[in-house]
Amino acid sequence: LAFDIPLRFPKDVQEAADALRDDTQQPSAHKGREDIRHLPTCTIDPVDAKDFDDALSVRACPNDQVEVGIHIADVSHYVRAGSLLDQEAAERSTSVYLVDRTVPMLPERLSNGLCSLQPHCDRLCFSVFFVLTKKGVIQSHRFAKTLIRSKHRFTYEDAQHVLDTAKGPYARELKVLHAIAVHLRARRFAQGALHLHAPEFEFQLNEQGTPIDLRVKPEMDTHFLIEEFMLLANRQVAEYVAERSQQKKMEAPFIYRVHDNPDQDKLATLRRYALKFGHELAFKPSVAGGINQLLRAAQHQTEAVILNTLAIRSMAAAEYSCQKLHHFGLGFTHYTHFTSPIRRYPDVLVHRLLAQYLHTTPNGQPTNDIDYASYCVHASAQEKRANEVERASVKYKQVEYMQKHIGDTFDGMVSGLTEWGIYVTLQPHQCEGMVRLSSLRGERYHLDPKALCLRGARSGRRIEFGDKVEVRLLRADLDKRSLSLELTHPPKTPVHRPKRRKRKRR
Repeated sequence: LAFDIPLRFPKDVQEAADALRDDTQQPSAHKGREDIRHLPTCTIDPVDAKDFDDALSVRACPNDQVEVGIHIADVSHYVRAGSLLDQEAAERSTSVYLVDRTVPMLPERLSNGLCSLQPHCDRLCFSVFFVLTKKGVIQSHRFAKTLIRSKHRFTYEDAQHVLDTAKGPYARELKVLHAIAVHLRARRFAQGALHLHAPEFEFQLNEQGTPIDLRVKPEMDTHFLIEEFMLLANRQVAEYVAERSQQKKMEAPFIYRVHDNPDQDKLATLRRYALKFGHELAFKPSVAGGINQLLRAAQHQTEAVILNTLAIRSMAAAEYSCQKLHHFGLGFTHYTHFTSPIRRYPDVLVHRLLAQYLHTTPNGQPTNDIDYASYCVHASAQEKRANEVERASVKYKQVEYMQKHIGDTFDGMVSGLTEWGIYVTLQPHQCEGMVRLSSLRGERYHLDPKALCLRGARSGRRIEFGDKVEVRLLRADLDKRSLSLELTHPPKTPVHRPKRRKRKRR
């Protein structure tokens, strides 16, 4: 509510969604579509997901090659250009995922129903097929409107168990997909992609929505598997449109996902912090390569999370643009968003434009009269707002969870220094709180920005970025979404006092 997120759909929009029929039962909707309901197809999503955007299929090809199908819900079939549903989705631009609820971009009739690739249900899709070698080298690709039927719904954990044990449904197919994804991932990093990871939090809530458990989500191979194939599809769509524009010597309207180079001043700051932890940041063979080397060197150290966070903060924000600019973080010359049309409206527009460029007839009114440049600005702003809301939701639930730990002590690491306080990241929950400088007894501390530390005015004792500390939780303020801490022991950083000169006798 504080961010003005609409929790409900207008009555006329909801009625328009409720009136939609399931076109998979209409022969007319099958015209021009490939019927691939016989293929071994599955979805892999979080355990609590209901809006299944994407599914994967795999089948053997001659010459020891494999065809991988990436099937994306054909939202544009139901959300006609210019309709009430379309206008509402364009305004919202994105679903918002809070800890205890989802605020969808589309009414549930679509997001969790007609467009969600549920198991054992016929669904309309826009698919990208790749013929690849077992090492992930693309031999050919093609796009097609399809009619699919997912045979199995995996959670990430379920699919990981099948990979680990080589037993369970579609074990052979998952093994093939995983092997190709490993090669795709390795090649992507070798070609200049950044290897950044922002920790995601997993809450267990009771019936009242109160968090009773909190942990950092573990990374699994199945996360990387899905990520690589979604990146592959998004990249291929963008490259197809860019190449088509070049061949026809005319600029085709399109929505690209772009990411500018990082700011040099922020990179210099990252280098200074890295040196505080004893790591060198050298931008060889490239900026991305240097950052990756730094994070690899620190990956098993206690400072790994903080350095990764600082690296993310040094990056420019990714955004939508009509210009064919590169994506620095992924190391791609061209990139777009195609694989999540249930939760992102830019993907819906990309589906419509791609259909036009493939000489198929899109549903609804022509889309060439849209001011795509203005929409890119709107979509980027809506995405930024959604990210802020999601971070605020996580912070709120973290503070709510920590309320039952008031008075407890925690190990932590100094993750920020200001003129008024010390920010400490607590272990193991990765919650961040603040120790106010006014609470430090004995002497005053002053911020030394050049040395990246707080320095005691009398003793010269230092509190440095990355110091390990023990703190006690004093307060958990839900209104301010903040944790107040106190140091249980004085800082252990050695005191550096200048040597006194001996006076010469006269």
